[in-house]
Amino acid sequence: MSKIVFFACLMLLLSGDVVAQQSLVGKYAGSFDVHTARGRVVPRGLSLEILSVKDNTVTGTAVNESTGNCAGEYSVAGTMTGNTLSLRETKKGGVAGDCGLRLELTVDGDKLVGTMGEKGNPVRLSK
Repeated sequence: MSKIVFFACLMLLLSGDVVAQQSLVGKYAGSFDVHTARGRVVPRGLSLEILSVKDNTVTGTAVNESTGNCAGEYSVAGTMTGNTLSLRETKKGGVAGDCGLRLELTVDGDKLVGTMGEKGNPVRLSK
């Protein structure tokens, strides 16, 4: 009897993780902050569509809606560990095809909050 209860509890825990991961799938919109040479902070548009989550592997598409050289669409892939989502481009993008995109996000309900790029520009996205 105790083995049955153990396995039932284990399956319940595992199914909760799968449901939590699948709730990530969808479209998010928001912004990231850019620091100008004059010290101003300018928000720029960013959208993210999470296409799939399977066994902690995440795939999707991000769109940098800025007007700079790195604007455009990026295919992204990464991992979900706990409530931390780490994504990076699968192919360089931007006008010259030499821009990367890296996101380190924390899942908070229907919001994703974290940083983008090497400079750690703040990111705020919501479903």
